[in-house]
Amino acid sequence: MSEATLRAPGDDDWPAILDLAELSLAELPNAPSQHEWLNNRRSFTPSDGVQQHFVATSGERIVGELLISPESAIRHTHDLVRTH
Repeated sequence: MSEATLRAPGDDDWPAILDLAELSLAELPNAPSQHEWLNNRRSFTPSDGVQQHFVATSGERIVGELLISPESAIRHTHDLVRTH
């Protein structure tokens, strides 16, 4: 994969983000639909610059999604959906 670039997600990005979320669980038997997860992500609003939301792109293609918040930093985790 070529180098990825981070940017804020736009309204047109959500279908691709949903596709990545669904793909990330494709090998799990009986994996639930990620529509509820997507609705939660879409309702995200930045709070005083403490939380940040990004998509990673390679060219025009979305290859990942990331939400950084104080809670994720405290737990030393992040939420990144990525394809190879």
